[in-house]
This record gives sequence, structure tokens and C-alpha cells, in this order.
Amino acid sequence: MIETLKRGTSEAVDRYGRPSAARRTDSVEQSEEAGRALSIITMLSGVFAMVNSEIASAVEQQSDAAEAITRVVRAGLRDVNEQTRAQTLLSAAPSEGNLPHWQRP
Repeated sequence: MIETLKRGTSEAVDRYGRPSAARRTDSVEQSEEAGRALSIITMLSGVFAMVNSEIASAVEQQSDAAEAITRVVRAGLRDVNEQTRAQTLLSAAPSEGNLPHWQRP
């Protein structure tokens, strides 16, 4: 009877105890793997935030440069417009050589 109990206990441990221990080991390994994955995700989130900040800074610098270029181009166009206007007025004014003989001084 004692041998039968020993055998039954041994079979029960083999059948239910060892798979349970294996499941515990698997659970521990899965928890450790999940922890490593979360660490990587946290690190990558920081990297993405840093890159995002650098991109925003670059966009702001490009915007400032575009505004400066626009100001220079507008000033240049104003100057060209004024020069063209002045030349047009000068060429439109009658000169002595272009006046009919009765209007010459």
C-alpha cells in the first residue's frame, strides 16, 4: 500500500508538478522579455522625442531663412522698380534734340 501511494504520488508530481514548474519558468522568462521590450520602447521614445525636437528646430531655422530671403528679394524688386520708373520718366521727358524747331530755345 505504501508503495502504491509512493508510485501514485510520484506519478502525480510527474504529471502535474513538473509542467507547473515549467509554466512558472516560462512565465518568468516571458516577464523578463516583456521588461526588456519595455526598456527598448522607452529608450526609442526618448530618441524619437529628441529627433522630433531637432526637426522642429531645423524647420524653424528654414522658415527664418525663407523670411530673410523674401525681405531681400522684395527690397531688390523695390529698387529695380524705382530705377525703372526713374529711367522711364527721364526717357519720356522731351530733350532739346527731340523738340520741333519752333519749340527749341
